[in-house]
Amino acid sequence: PGEIEAVLAGHPAVRACAVLARRDGPGDARLVAYAVLSPEAGLDDPEPALHTWLQNRLPSFMVPAAWIFLEALPLTANGKLDRRALPAPAAGREEGRGYAPPSGRLEEQLAAIWGEVLGREKIGALDSFFSLGGHSLLAIQVATRVREILGVELPLRRIFEEPTLRGLARHLSTAGQVATQGLPRTEAAEGDEPPLSFAQQRFWLNDQLEPGNPAYNIFLAVRLTGELSVDALERTFREIVRRHETLRTTFALRSNRLVQVVAGPDGFEPELQSLDLSLAPEEARDEWARSLAEEEARHPFDLQTGPLLRLGLLRLDDREHLLLLTMHHIIGDGWSMNVLLREIGLLYPAFVRGEPAALPALPIQFADFARWQRKELAGEVLERQLAWWRARLAGAPHLLELPLDRPRPALDTTDGATLDLALPDALSTRLRDLCRRHGTTPFMALLAAWAIVLGRHAHQDDVLIGSPIAGRNRRELENLIGCFVNTLVLRVELALRRKAPSFQEILAEVRTAALDAFSHQDIPFDRIVEELVTERHLSYAPLVQVFFALQNTPADKLEVPGLSLAPLSVRPGVAQFDLSLTFWERSGSFAGTLEHKTALFDRTTAGRLAGRFLGLLAAAVEAPHRPVGDLPLLLPEERQALLEWNDRTPPGSTAGFDGCLHELFAAQAARTPDAVAVVHGHERLTYGELAAQAGGIAHRLRELGIRPEKRVAICLDRSPALVAALLGTLAAGGVSVPIDPAYPEQRRTWILEDSGAGVLVTRGLLSRGLPDLAGRGVQTLDLDAGPLPAAGAPAGSRVLPEHLAYVIYTSGSTGRPKGVSIEHRSAVLLALWARQVYPAADLEGVLAATSVCFDLSVFELFVPLAWGGRVILASHVLDLPRLPAACEVRLVNTVPSAAAELLRGTGLPGSVRTVNLAGEPLPRELADRLYATGTVRRVFNLYGPSEDTTYSTFALVPPGDGRPPAIGHPLPGTRTFLVDPRGLPVPLGVTGELWLAGAGLARGYLDRPGLTAEKFAPDPFAQQPGGRVYRTGDLARLRPDGDLEFLGRVDQQVKVRGFRIELGEVEAALHSHPAIRDCAVQVCEDRSGSRFLLACLTGEADALPAPEALRDFLSDRLPDYMLPSAFAVLPELPRLPNGKVDRGKLAPPPESPAGDPVPAEPGDPLEEALEAIWCDVLGRERIGVHENFFTVGGHSLLGAQVVARVREVLGIEVPLRRLFEAPTIARLARALRS
Repeated sequence: PGEIEAVLAGHPAVRACAVLARRDGPGDARLVAYAVLSPEAGLDDPEPALHTWLQNRLPSFMVPAAWIFLEALPLTANGKLDRRALPAPAAGREEGRGYAPPSGRLEEQLAAIWGEVLGREKIGALDSFFSLGGHSLLAIQVATRVREILGVELPLRRIFEEPTLRGLARHLSTAGQVATQGLPRTEAAEGDEPPLSFAQQRFWLNDQLEPGNPAYNIFLAVRLTGELSVDALERTFREIVRRHETLRTTFALRSNRLVQVVAGPDGFEPELQSLDLSLAPEEARDEWARSLAEEEARHPFDLQTGPLLRLGLLRLDDREHLLLLTMHHIIGDGWSMNVLLREIGLLYPAFVRGEPAALPALPIQFADFARWQRKELAGEVLERQLAWWRARLAGAPHLLELPLDRPRPALDTTDGATLDLALPDALSTRLRDLCRRHGTTPFMALLAAWAIVLGRHAHQDDVLIGSPIAGRNRRELENLIGCFVNTLVLRVELALRRKAPSFQEILAEVRTAALDAFSHQDIPFDRIVEELVTERHLSYAPLVQVFFALQNTPADKLEVPGLSLAPLSVRPGVAQFDLSLTFWERSGSFAGTLEHKTALFDRTTAGRLAGRFLGLLAAAVEAPHRPVGDLPLLLPEERQALLEWNDRTPPGSTAGFDGCLHELFAAQAARTPDAVAVVHGHERLTYGELAAQAGGIAHRLRELGIRPEKRVAICLDRSPALVAALLGTLAAGGVSVPIDPAYPEQRRTWILEDSGAGVLVTRGLLSRGLPDLAGRGVQTLDLDAGPLPAAGAPAGSRVLPEHLAYVIYTSGSTGRPKGVSIEHRSAVLLALWARQVYPAADLEGVLAATSVCFDLSVFELFVPLAWGGRVILASHVLDLPRLPAACEVRLVNTVPSAAAELLRGTGLPGSVRTVNLAGEPLPRELADRLYATGTVRRVFNLYGPSEDTTYSTFALVPPGDGRPPAIGHPLPGTRTFLVDPRGLPVPLGVTGELWLAGAGLARGYLDRPGLTAEKFAPDPFAQQPGGRVYRTGDLARLRPDGDLEFLGRVDQQVKVRGFRIELGEVEAALHSHPAIRDCAVQVCEDRSGSRFLLACLTGEADALPAPEALRDFLSDRLPDYMLPSAFAVLPELPRLPNGKVDRGKLAPPPESPAGDPVPAEPGDPLEEALEAIWCDVLGRERIGVHENFFTVGGHSLLGAQVVARVREVLGIEVPLRRLFEAPTIARLARALRS
């Protein structure tokens, strides 16, 4: 209030003032202004003047809703303002104002207009249009009547800026006059068929893409109770069809011109199709009637042959009927259905009484409007509005990437379902109060909340939402049946990552966006699409995939003497948009539906989305000052479920051991000293022998001063001695730091120096190339220098579970490796979990082929040795088939790419029963191939960074379920969190960054406190202080079945041409091609700076498909915007030492994805004919056979002309959809040949 008071005090007429946020009744607080005026100010009507003063200087939500003028402000005894003594506004009309009658002719005329539009008899000069029930649609009707009656052009925005009768009248008194020319009724010459309106053209083109799509049917079912005269009803429909030309209109493409074909009133007889269900069993009639109604609502129309209005009547018994009304959207809209109902209500009773029709003649027909619209919306007017839309939507994303239950199909579908939702009465009341205080409408507030929910689900700060506008901004259109509706593209910029706007700030932005869009509503939606969308995709709707509407079209009641009427809710199971939220205001409350495409969303997902919307809306209305990112998105029950999910422990317990990693091995060696522990080629080492070697090494290390927390570098080739050195280091209390002898000298030196190792365990020549060790204080234990002492290490400090066990170096973003420090208790937890999951038979032969410098080796070595299993050493996983002990291998632990390579070679030995896959996303196809061997019984998908002790989550992949393999559930002691960019939990199904917490976390990065603090943050969800989380940088979501699904890296999500693309999804589609052995996708830039996808492939050169064939293959699996523009064939993909793809060394990008800049010539007569047709339609001399129709100037209407010309010239019937599927001459020719 202080800021408002300061601005108000700046008005020359204000001597003193105060502003108070009051809550004098139910609902939210409202701002009340108290002012003491200077007598010499001479303000006869101070409230509008001061209101305007503040409105020009402050956001709308800071302008007081009520005003009280006082002689003096109340003061306390010490002379300060006594705010508690400020009076409350009097109850009554708008925020406590009394009734003030209109004064002067202009206010009286305006009050008459308001009264007609609002259906009120008494309008006061101080009344607010919106407080009396006004909304955007009624405001448009006010503007049309002001134009007609007063001859003044009234912008819609002005009604919001001056919502009181007096304020609006004051504006009108200074506004210029305009000509009040009505729409002309045209007398067309014979044979001059009218054009389509822009809205009709949109629905005609949609029908060409999907002929007979029922999503564009408008349907109404009404139950009639009472004595029905079928003859009078039929006569009623005949009269209505006679009155409205559009009800007897069909559509045709003639000489590349779309026209309306209007049948004469005498040549068109509407048919009322009747069906008698009265003989059906009584208990089944309603069910049968509903089923027939749903079938009728889905039945397609033929736009060329018609009719486009269907009338049905189901007889249930003598006094019960069900009236079915269906029209195609191309001839009507929701408003039109109300006109139809109103005229039935007026005509039917007259015909029952035997009276003639008595409705006034229509001033114009729809064809007149279509001709007028085409003439008016051209030239400078068109260009001016298009320029505004270009600027408004510049840089906006064309796809709202919501989390889906299933991948988006390559071809969009309209199969849908609908669920109901409603605002509680109290919330509806508070919502209207909020809107009144902020000078907005419920439409704007509901839209703001919807945009916030969508943006937070999609992790997008910029959201485009479609919304219908009636398009009847002239009075002569209000009683006409026809398709006037247009779709507005409303852009809401949430800026969630750039700053933290409050809900009231977003509401103000939505208000501005909506009013600006209303002011430019004449531009048809398809014209905006043609202007802005250069690439069309059949997998989703252009520009907007999500819709919002507040239906407030005039709802005429169908009241017929002798009949009781009730609408029947029918759900035909179709959806035009991915999601469509629609509300109605009934009896003071808001109720609505959420329509969703079933190909994308399950009903439970849609239900949760609706619940989150209601929850966030309630929180926003309660505290509109809160940042939108802080508004709760999780429902209370969802939050509880997520907490319970994180707290659960998988079957089996890991309790009962409180020791160190090497002690698990020592206990097992004591139990089974003669059992084989390690196999290397033909060499076998028993547990007793391995324990003796480890003990000797521990003895030497203790002699060299190794104690707990002291680092020991181990540089040994792959042999039993390496395993003994690892165990011996742990037994001595040391921290093992593995160094691969195959590493480059620079990397080996870096690890040795960075780790601060006091001892290097090596043998023979392996230490060559390392720096002067003695000069750096590093002692050497050369295992070839002489025999080791007998088992039994000298006494030393006791090793505790919280001491470090090992440090593994991983790649760093700076190019230098960083050491991840793991404690004994964390590694023991991994071993204890494995005992519960893997039976002894699996551990009898574990292939250990991963370098000890990578954390997968921790599982391969220490898990089997902890529980009496057998380690089978190999230099590389691909050596498996050639190992002498290959037939003894039961469990393979590797990365998916290596497993795929094994299957492409000689395959897995028949002894392998379990395969662990980790380190890379697991393609579904690979899991299926593993199960198809017939010997593999279990495939595990494991996930975890080195920073969380090898594995964090695990999932047993079910064979053949078709879904992408999940990464499953957390290991015991591990907790997982999915969070948004603000670190807040995301709901079920929503993508978030994966954070890990629990006993498996590393201590941190060795001697890197800054990096450790950055990556290991305080746990905001911990119940006890001191907890930490590791921010993985990985994206995942929680599936409805409770499994985590890995979705890639945060830094692997790229944007190409405005679309967010997960490279892993493209790679998974490529992997599914049988000829592709391996692949990786990267983003490149051409000379102009445009980004495109380059796919690098490996495989047999003669088996790999050509680029065009590969694009065709991918187009069945991916939307067009995810298709690579270029392909490179490599002998092998470059890989890092841990087996992952080295993306920095992939193929260099081509200079241009298109290759040769000269347009490719047609290759045969069919391509020549198509090029000629395209050039003719597009007005070009040459078009390359690989150029995209929509990027060289084509759009839907021109596409329809191409289709017509192909039919005419080539005699081939091709649907318009085919051009979208094959938008180049080469691809279209190939489609036509097949």
